[in-house]
Amino acid sequence: EFVPGKLNLESRIKRETAAALANLGHRISVTGDWSNGSAPTIIKIGDGVLDGGADPRRLRFIFGR
Repeated sequence: EFVPGKLNLESRIKRETAAALANLGHRISVTGDWSNGSAPTIIKIGDGVLDGGADPRRLRFIFGR
């Protein structure tokens, strides 16, 4: 479920990283090691260049023009 402002992190993420994200204002929820059921795709556009990543556990792709 998508909840704006809430970040679900798998417990494999370092505690220091989770704490740093919380200090930036994210509401963190830590779950099991492989618990995130969704595989979001993230695309950042800067200076006319697409930069993206997707969860390799799912069949997701980044493409653009």
